[in-house]
Amino acid sequence: MERKLFEAKLLGEIYRIQKHLGIYNGTDGRIYGLLNGVQEDIEAEIENLKFISNEEVNLVCDELDPYYKGEKDLSEMPNYKELEMKLERKGLHRDKLISILEYLYLNERYTIEIEKLKSGIKFAKEYV
Repeated sequence: MERKLFEAKLLGEIYRIQKHLGIYNGTDGRIYGLLNGVQEDIEAEIENLKFISNEEVNLVCDELDPYYKGEKDLSEMPNYKELEMKLERKGLHRDKLISILEYLYLNERYTIEIEKLKSGIKFAKEYV
């Protein structure tokens, strides 16, 4: 529990600095709660964290790999919605799919394949 409180305090300090710089959109109450160990705020922050497993990343890579390796032509590649539905049936939620595609793209992996898919999705970051 002490570690969680320490990490919440650090996060609160980061948010406080970001707010001072004008780049934090949260509330003063959230910052106060994290800095002062308010369980509700700490748990809300933890719930907002996404853990993406290697298996989930591999699910997406397995779908893109045949096109990357040239085993299948890019013209045969499903559109984003078809890919999303296929991976949803395998247990990968849409939010995680988008995060994984962003991650792969920013790491310059499957860029051509993701460019082809991008018309059907909106990445969270401007730089993508």
